[in-house]
Amino acid sequence: MDTQNFTDDKSRLKFESLPEAIDGCELAELVYTSAPRLLKSQAGHLGIVAETRDFPSEVVRHLSRFWSYSLPQELNIPETQAAPRFVLYPVGGASQAISLTRVQSAGFDHTGRTNPIAHHYVADFKALEANGLGIAEVVCWASYAERLGPEKAFLSRWIGEPAYLEKRRIPRFKFALSPFTLIKEISNAFCIGREVMEEAVFATADALRGYRTNQRMVVVVIKPTDAASILHFIGAVLCILPRSKQLDVTAISHVWEINDAPAGYSLAFTYPRSPYLERIKQRLDSKKPVVIDLARVVPEIPQANSSYLSFVSHDREQWDSKVNLPIPRLFDQVDPACEREAATFEFKQALAEWDWNRTHEMLAALWSSRRSCKSQGLSGTGLDRLVHQAGVITITKLADASDWRTLFLVFHDEVLPRQLRLLARDVIEQHISVIAEVFPELVAAATLEQEGGRLTKLLASRAEVSVDRILSAADSRALSLPDANVTIGVSNWALLGNMVIRRAWNSISNALSAGQPPSQFFRRILDRLIPLAIVKGSNCDLAAPVTHDKLKDEPGLESVLVPAWRIVSYQIQGGSSPHGLCKQIVDDLVCCVDVGPSPDSCAEATLSEGVQGAQKPCESDS
Repeated sequence: MDTQNFTDDKSRLKFESLPEAIDGCELAELVYTSAPRLLKSQAGHLGIVAETRDFPSEVVRHLSRFWSYSLPQELNIPETQAAPRFVLYPVGGASQAISLTRVQSAGFDHTGRTNPIAHHYVADFKALEANGLGIAEVVCWASYAERLGPEKAFLSRWIGEPAYLEKRRIPRFKFALSPFTLIKEISNAFCIGREVMEEAVFATADALRGYRTNQRMVVVVIKPTDAASILHFIGAVLCILPRSKQLDVTAISHVWEINDAPAGYSLAFTYPRSPYLERIKQRLDSKKPVVIDLARVVPEIPQANSSYLSFVSHDREQWDSKVNLPIPRLFDQVDPACEREAATFEFKQALAEWDWNRTHEMLAALWSSRRSCKSQGLSGTGLDRLVHQAGVITITKLADASDWRTLFLVFHDEVLPRQLRLLARDVIEQHISVIAEVFPELVAAATLEQEGGRLTKLLASRAEVSVDRILSAADSRALSLPDANVTIGVSNWALLGNMVIRRAWNSISNALSAGQPPSQFFRRILDRLIPLAIVKGSNCDLAAPVTHDKLKDEPGLESVLVPAWRIVSYQIQGGSSPHGLCKQIVDDLVCCVDVGPSPDSCAEATLSEGVQGAQKPCESDS
């Protein structure tokens, strides 16, 4: 047996031999055994010799049930030989924490008596979740550490003085742990073929997935010599299950008598010919446990026909992929119902093919297949969350790669959920100066979208951005858009007020002077803004019969501008080329126009009827 003094912090477990890991989570721990001196004043020599500071007393009371165990004479195992019992069970109230325990014989103590040692780890569910961990990672950490770590996860005996311990840190593995790697090692330990062991692990996982519904626990029959390898088996099963299902798994090994596995466990390990197994075989009710017998020469394993497990099996080559995450990890937050239904085939296939480095069409396909699943009666809450997660990764990667064109496709794709489209818009806004310089046509197209109002105002606030190039590109694009999209674009650009009103009129005036048809897009912008105009006469230079000095302080010059523009607009609409007095009035006054103190609200509130509503008065007034 391994012996070590657990008070030496310098010998804490290092992970050179374990999978690559990043910052992880801390576990509280407690050690119960026989020693000359105990950590706290207790009668006798059996008691707590080490624990994490401030270890909850209510958890201690719960763990006290697992401080000793018996070795049946029928197993022919000496009292001093290790045949450990592993226990996985929640503590501290519903869904608050999980405890992982190993209790076994530690040989003879200082008094010459046989001596048990119970080593407990306790993990808080919220802390696990915050660090991207599940129960599977806790069990697999202990499993890996037992086989590969320079320091074992569990103590075989205690030597030295009692001590308070710092919390044990476990890693958050960079990639999902592979059950297939564990299965290969388990099959070697059990001396069972790999395919047979994989069948057993999958059958166990399949039965546990339905435990919440049918309350049928799983009983695995093993040889006594395989007792020490149980933790690896449990870890492989948990790796297959989504985290939502891992919460349902409570496990206990070294079960001989019926009382060794009281109610509340979903997975138990027993030995051939145990009273517990004989009692199980006699049950005929609907909750009779599923028995997986690995102790026979030819193991007896019920067949698992789960579509979910079929996808897990197909994922065996992708468990360490950075992009195509394994199905169980993708389904960590998905509604449990979708794990049981064949209707999720399409959705899972889309997940398997999803790759951020391909076009946004992959994301759209993911969203469409999600809608197909919902149409067949599946709850979409978890599916929506999963698609959102894939979308966030896609958008982030596109920005990192400066793939602005694809990012704009995500923003424009009305098939995708609005939340993702808005996220794409936010990322675009963060890089708007660069994008506007390289791809002005992309920015122009975005300003004509429903959510483009924020973008136009952002452009106006950036001195380094050439608004003229983008506005010109928007004008060109508007020629090929449906009227509804043009109306949206007009509304978005009208929010800029003075900046756009002067540019729009300059474009129209230049076209008229050159004998060319003026821009309909710019005319509609002016139809919106000029009715709101206030003319500041001090900035005007009017070539009119009256002098400039007389007009500059004259209030209400907008009463001249508005009718003049309406006549010009009506003439343009009728196909004639405006000239003369009305065009000259607009030329002179538009340079000193202010659309009011709050063009955003005015444009939205006063002109909510749209462009066509603004044109009707023009016709009647003219």
